[in-house]
Amino acid sequence: MVTFSIAFLPQFIDPESGRVRLQFAVLGTLLVVLEFLVDGTVGVLAARIGEWLRRRRTARRRLDVATGSLFIDLGLRLAARP
Repeated sequence: MVTFSIAFLPQFIDPESGRVRLQFAVLGTLLVVLEFLVDGTVGVLAARIGEWLRRRRTARRRLDVATGSLFIDLGLRLAARP
């Protein structure tokens, strides 16, 4: 995350606007808040989907079959490469 921030934020900093450190602090804080909201939403949704899958065996079984088929297909493609 630090590497991303160091590479991403400077392009939005304008030294001519003054107080470069303040601009970094504001943009960094905004980035952290937005990431917290996005990651929090993903976490809540993942928990709800997990609960739903625990209650529905058929859905869980279909997901397992689809995932297994995908891994088998990828394995066969990898084995067939020259």
